[in-house]
Amino acid sequence: MPIGLLAVVDPAAANPEGANAIMQIAGQFGIKPYLLLAQMVNFGIVAAILWFFVIKPIQKTLDERAGVIDEGLKRAEESQKTLAAAKAQKEEIINAARKEVQVMIEKAQKDLQEYSSSTRTEAQREAAELLEKARRDLIAENAQQISKAQQELAAIVVSLAEKSLEENLTEDQKQRFSKRVAETLK
Repeated sequence: MPIGLLAVVDPAAANPEGANAIMQIAGQFGIKPYLLLAQMVNFGIVAAILWFFVIKPIQKTLDERAGVIDEGLKRAEESQKTLAAAKAQKEEIINAARKEVQVMIEKAQKDLQEYSSSTRTEAQREAAELLEKARRDLIAENAQQISKAQQELAAIVVSLAEKSLEENLTEDQKQRFSKRVAETLK
């Protein structure tokens, strides 16, 4: 037996003088060495039972929970990254949509300007055509009015000539005379 164990079992065997002093103090407190050894063995057994049946399962549960918590934290980080990526993608989509809308607006404005310019040009062309047509119609009507006025004037001149000559002219003579008067008036 080692000396340390003898000291616990029989303190006097290890160091007789110090053992007496220790035995006296232990005796004053009511400690008996064989009971102390039994209590130490009991404590070891209880500690082993607690270790294997209580502490180990609790430690295992705590480790599992720590693993679940770590996994949850990793998922939370991944979710944060995914959320950040989704926000960035959302911003990209919004910016692309804004650019597309801006292009559409610019195209619509350009089309409107082209249509307006085209419509204005078309309206100006139509107005010029109408003005030209009106001028031609006016010239034609004016020529008709002049022709009509000449015919009436010729008829008046023929009538006056008949009255002044007091002769009756034949139809053929009237027409020749009217022609000459009309040619003279042109």
